[in-house]
Amino acid sequence: PVPTLLLFTPPPVYTTGRRERGTLTHDQVQLLTQPLPSNPEVAPTITESLRGGQITFHGPGQLVIYPILDLKAIRSPKWPNGLTARCYVNVLEEATIQTLARWKIKSFRTENPGVWVTQEKKIAALGIHLRRNITSFGVGLNLHTDLAWFKRIVACGLEGKQMTSMAQER
Repeated sequence: PVPTLLLFTPPPVYTTGRRERGTLTHDQVQLLTQPLPSNPEVAPTITESLRGGQITFHGPGQLVIYPILDLKAIRSPKWPNGLTARCYVNVLEEATIQTLARWKIKSFRTENPGVWVTQEKKIAALGIHLRRNITSFGVGLNLHTDLAWFKRIVACGLEGKQMTSMAQER
């Protein structure tokens, strides 16, 4: 395919990754689809996806970045046979880190996917899917997201961690 970059802010939606497809209980679905008290007109939906990772939230105040690329077509002296999935994740994380640096927000990688501002606070989630080396999904960067949405879940399956936003970190 022609390299394509999709940038958007979705309506409130919880998405599950491959590992959690079909695992939400009726009570969990009821909780997750309730509006926030601060915005009773907007109820989130739940979507199962093929991306890696576990449950996360996407919605207003978040920039979602989905590159659609053929990783084998990305060749350079560094990647003569194309980009591997792990290298692609590193490229996405590094691009996010450099973008945040332009806004004077220091961030970094950890052993967990995504981009972090402390060992406990994640500012950008990352989940990808590859089919025949073609990418889908990508990065969710919290700009000024209402972080209350994340309090209903263990974001990305990481116990004891929390989400943050650019607005909170500036």
